[in-house]
Amino acid sequence: MKDCMHLMALDDMKGHWKTKNGKGCLVISDLDGRVQLFANQSLLIDEPLCFEYIQQENHCRISESIILWMIMPKEECVILNIKGDKVEFFR
Repeated sequence: MKDCMHLMALDDMKGHWKTKNGKGCLVISDLDGRVQLFANQSLLIDEPLCFEYIQQENHCRISESIILWMIMPKEECVILNIKGDKVEFFR
């Protein structure tokens, strides 16, 4: 995992991510171009993937509602801003 926001690429983010308690799951798929967020096995967000780095704000937009807010490479963790809430996800 990269340690700088501007170096992050879709390849670093795609795949399955889980919250520490295992109740939340994020799936980023470049094959079908979708981002899906699940909580307690219920689909909360299903949006088109639009991965882009926003230099002025130093973050990466993953979809309309989900922003990569912070990277913690040693912990294999990212913190996402999801509709204003910050949530940790792990590999």
